[in-house]
Amino acid sequence: TAVEHTNHLARLHALWTLEGLRKIDGPLLLEVLNDAHPKIRATGVRLSEPLLRASNEPAAELRKKILSLGQDGAADVQIQLALTLGEIPADEASGAALKALTESKFSLAEDAANFSITARDSKPVTAAVATKPKLSATEMKQFEAGKAMYEVVCLPCHQPHGLGQEG
Repeated sequence: TAVEHTNHLARLHALWTLEGLRKIDGPLLLEVLNDAHPKIRATGVRLSEPLLRASNEPAAELRKKILSLGQDGAADVQIQLALTLGEIPADEASGAALKALTESKFSLAEDAANFSITARDSKPVTAAVATKPKLSATEMKQFEAGKAMYEVVCLPCHQPHGLGQEG
């Protein structure tokens, strides 16, 4: 039903169920990436990420198909492609695809491509440690409270590097 059901929502649920069972493979994804519905194609792009990290022949065929989706006319597909290209090993072809997506007609796809390019090129950020606080005691107390709140509420998702967590 992941590729045959007439209801795209049923196909979408079937794909995520197969992913949870670790039953997604290259041939299935290649079929999904040709689906008529853009949400299914976008899901196929996202589900391909683990396979695209491999360096084998099936991954090469899948990678070629994924890169061709930069020309897809659907915003959902272009946005997911831009995010996925930031998650897989960088090479010249994926860099060119990301660069092309920075000129997408969909502003969110442009933003996602720019984010992925920045994430690929980013270096770990190290915080400068002040030798002498320039805050008053009250300001320092507020700063520490804010820092503690950030560490509890924000850090789990944003991660220490600030780029967010995988997935």
